Amino acid sequence: MNSLSSSVNSLEWRRSKVLELSSQGHSQPEIARILQISQPTVNRDIGYLRSRARESLQKHIQDKLPEEYQNCMTGINQVLKICWEIANKSRSVNNDNGQTVP
Repeated sequence: MNSLSSSVNSLEWRRSKVLELSSQGHSQPEIARILQISQPTVNRDIGYLRSRARESLQKHIQDKLPEEYQNCMTGINQVLKICWEIANKSRSVNNDNGQTVP
């Protein structure tokens, strides 16, 4: 069991390094050379990381986006209400002759 745990930790470490180097702009051959692993291994790790990112994005879209959308719409409606109040107040401001400006 300890060997399995060590293998999993090693795999996670390697994938985190692949992600780090990839995000720094390194190509797959460069990542393979830096980490001293084969390019197909780098390619597999990047594929795995992309798959995980897709899953994470899908979960975020399903779980968080509707709530964030609703928050934005509420905020926009509040801003719109304030804008209409300002517009209506400016229409009812008196001019120098004491008349209401249309």
